[in-house]
Amino acid sequence: MVWFFEQLARSPNQYVPHVDLLDSVWDDPREGSTIRGVAKRLRHRLAAAGMADVVDAIDGSVSGFYGLILV
Repeated sequence: MVWFFEQLARSPNQYVPHVDLLDSVWDDPREGSTIRGVAKRLRHRLAAAGMADVVDAIDGSVSGFYGLILV
């Protein structure tokens, strides 16, 4: 999950394609559902740590992309 957050944090306020996120971690092909699962677990852990603002900043509303939208 750390890698996911790191990838988003490298491009704040921009959307990163699922393909780029997957390619940065796995050598073998993965589905978009892999990214959604990682994002869900990360949000859950951040919420449990009282970091609701960061949870809200992780945006997956654009199909095929995730972003750390801070503005």
